[in-house]
Amino acid sequence: MSLKLKNVKLEKTSKFITPYAGLGILHNVILGSYFYSDLCTTFNYMKKRNRGYSPAEKILAHMELILSGGEALSDIKMLENDNGYKKITNQKSLPKQNTFTTFYNSITKDDYDKYEDFNIEQAIKYYKKKHAKMITLDIDSSLSFTEKKCAEWTYEKKKGFNPMYVVDEKNKIILLAKFRNGNASPQSDILESLEKVISELKKAIPGIKIYVRIDSAGYQYKIVKYLTKYNFVIRGDLNVAKRKEFELIHPKEWKKIDDKSDICRITTTISSGPSDFIEVDAIVKREKVWSKEEGYLMNTYTYSYVITNISKYEMDELSILNYYNQRGNGENIFKELKNDFALNNFPSSEYYANGFYLQVVVSTYNIFQISKTKLFKKEWHKHRLKTIRYYIINIAGYIVRSGREIILKLFENYAYYKEFKGALELSYCALL
Repeated sequence: MSLKLKNVKLEKTSKFITPYAGLGILHNVILGSYFYSDLCTTFNYMKKRNRGYSPAEKILAHMELILSGGEALSDIKMLENDNGYKKITNQKSLPKQNTFTTFYNSITKDDYDKYEDFNIEQAIKYYKKKHAKMITLDIDSSLSFTEKKCAEWTYEKKKGFNPMYVVDEKNKIILLAKFRNGNASPQSDILESLEKVISELKKAIPGIKIYVRIDSAGYQYKIVKYLTKYNFVIRGDLNVAKRKEFELIHPKEWKKIDDKSDICRITTTISSGPSDFIEVDAIVKREKVWSKEEGYLMNTYTYSYVITNISKYEMDELSILNYYNQRGNGENIFKELKNDFALNNFPSSEYYANGFYLQVVVSTYNIFQISKTKLFKKEWHKHRLKTIRYYIINIAGYIVRSGREIILKLFENYAYYKEFKGALELSYCALL
């Protein structure tokens, strides 16, 4: 078959056509949810600006902008000028770019704090509705680079912010996002954030079993002391003293993993002073050093370890290490936030405006993750936003009115018509 170019003539039409037919599904879910009604209540103290949109309406519009693939505030014109989209979502108008700009530049620290707490409450409502019996909390930070004038230099010698997150990697939910500037220490805010999330979880779901995983930033006496009431695995800080301690472990204590590595469980201490210490278990792994020049394994070792209070009757040594290593999957959440949810496109040169935007992104992320499990079959739950956007959200639709009905027409051979139809029907139910 030979391919030939064909001239295409371009014309405008006043018919109601939209390239965002599937975005209306998520609009329905959000608008009919406890999330949106709570959003209205939480921010009803904020003054309506001159264009007459409530704070909740502005946040909803920005969430839909992110879901549709927009990145900058100026991209709102794609939705604002889309009469077809406004028709299927029953919106007469959407905020313009300058409405968003005025809104974000008016944000104060109190507004930011309210939104941070709001997102915690919304996440915990999800677990309460699920009747969750156990949760694993992963704590990590992830740099977001920007040239905004309020941003500070990061350790990677770029300007940006360094938010810290408390996430549930299994269910892909962000329970807390603490906005911090780029020069923030990885160790700061961990204990305060853990206390806030755990106290809310225990209050809402008494008896829930809580596990916590943290990298070496959490290797602090005060954090370990607090977590002794729960279940934790924290990567240890390998210094000269610890290495000497591990070198003195009796050969019989080591269990073979493979040809070059061994593992064992010992009791060790973490202290804040000579008379103030806590005994914990350390799961130590040693690996023989490979000599590249000689081409063989040497009789010297590298060591790594985690500290834990998880009983050996609950998990053996290798299971605990594997369980800890699963926290690396949380990196996928941060990649998705940046690549799919426009996290790095901070809208303002004002610090708390950008912190507020982070919370809008977190709301959008959590709503999408929960909606995905309610709207689509199980095989689709693994899909990222960019895939759902391609399959469902950014689909062309033709809108016609028949009597009092609005009819959305999709192209005849659309591959995912069945999934779209099912999701649309479900979107009118109170899913959240």
